[in-house]
This record gives sequence, structure tokens and C-alpha cells, in this order.
Amino acid sequence: MLFDTNSNSFSATLAAVFAQQKKYHYVYVSIGSKYNQPDVYFYSAKSSLAKRVDTNALEQMVPIFLRIKPTDRNILVVVIDTFNADNDIQMNRRLIQSVLTENMDCILVNMFCTNDNLHELCSKLLATVLVENIHESNCMICNYVKYLNMPNELEKVAEAAIPATVQSVLSRPDFNKYKDCYYEWYGYRSNLYNCIYNVSYAKGNLYFHKRAHDLEMKLEQLVNLHRRPIQVIHDKNIAGLLTNSYDITSPFDVDSDTGFSLSLHQIHSPLL
Repeated sequence: MLFDTNSNSFSATLAAVFAQQKKYHYVYVSIGSKYNQPDVYFYSAKSSLAKRVDTNALEQMVPIFLRIKPTDRNILVVVIDTFNADNDIQMNRRLIQSVLTENMDCILVNMFCTNDNLHELCSKLLATVLVENIHESNCMICNYVKYLNMPNELEKVAEAAIPATVQSVLSRPDFNKYKDCYYEWYGYRSNLYNCIYNVSYAKGNLYFHKRAHDLEMKLEQLVNLHRRPIQVIHDKNIAGLLTNSYDITSPFDVDSDTGFSLSLHQIHSPLL
């Protein structure tokens, strides 16, 4: 079922959703992921032709790894974005409904994120998640607010506010259980376009940005060689990055004992 709401009525909507007496096993929050256009173009200094890629907006809103969960495991998806016109929100509603499974509910929140309203929303949501005793490994808050081109002033405000606000809520002592549940999208990197990474890991790794660049270059090399990098990437310097990065378009789970298994379309899936 899909529920429409905004920042003013989110608390009431959240209460109504949980009043269904349904036990949720997974909670996934997506910020800034709405469908805007059908494709994205990547430009490279190595080629005069742009590379066209289908948008992954729908996977950002409802990742593949959630759609294949067992039907007895209930999932709550929360999609937060700004919908400026009725046809904008109706199109995104139709897209979401097309992939929702019988064990999924979705709250679609129409709001422009500021420090205040996002802090209030995250606080209310996490308080509910805590009361419902949802396991921390089954909770994700994902930030997809990245811009391919130069953002305007309002977009700059949101881009800065979101990570700072989410992490300020997660750092509260009462929510300490969920402190490592925040993820960010790699953004418009051609070979990591479908991937998100764990922010707690990134903050604890002084060389995170270099490792991400190294991983992208390795994938680029393997693409050029027409090789799938299953059991090819063994660089210990990016081992932590691989185990803390996930592919929203992948239906597969990778056992941690298999090491650095990675395919061009699959890192691995969280929320086990």
C-alpha cells in the first residue's frame, strides 16, 4: 500500500501505517530519489561520445534487493523528495506501485528538506523504529541528493543539510543502535552509478575518496578488458570499501566469506 504525506502530516501518517498492526522487518528510507528523466549521460575525456545509461531512480526508491525478500518479511519504504506538480507525484506514485510487492508499504513524503523538518521526520521515524525493535542491520537511510550539474542556491542548501541533519539524529544516545545505518550514493560515477556506501565506514577511512577512485578505475579497466571482476579484485586497500558498498540494482546477496566478489552489475545487497 502507498501512503501520500508531507512534513506536516508525516507523524500522523506514520502512526496510521504502524496502526495496521503489521510487524515490519525492514525499514528503508530514500532521500532525493524521485524519477525525473529516463536516462543519464556520462561524459569522458577519453571519448567524444557521451555514454547513455538508463536512470536508476526507481531502484533508488525501491531497491531490487528489497523486492525479492520472502513474502513473510514485511518492508516499509519511505521516499522523501520534492514534488512540484501533481503530474510529478502521480508519475512517481505509478512507478513505485508498479514494483511494490504484497509485503511492502511505502510512505511518499512530499517535502523540501531543511534542517528542521528533516530532523523532526528522522527523529519521529527512528523513535518508532526503536519502539518496534527493528534490527539495526535491517534499517537503512540513504541519501541520493547529488547533482550532475552545478546546483542552484536552494539545492546547495539541501545538499549540505541532509547529511549533517541525518547524522545529528543518528548520533543521539537514544538512537545509538542505528548510528551506522546511514548510506550515501556514489553519485554520477559511471562505474559506481548503481552503488551506495556506508557513511560510518567512509568517515573512519582517511583514504575513502582515493579507494573509491581506485575501485572505479579498476572497474573501468575490467570493462575495457571485457572481464567480469568476480574474484579478480583482491586489493586489500579496497576490501573494506567493497564490504561496505551495495548495489541497489542487484537481487543477490553475497556471503561475507566469499571475499571481494564483485560483478559489473553486482556488489552485494544489505538488509540480510
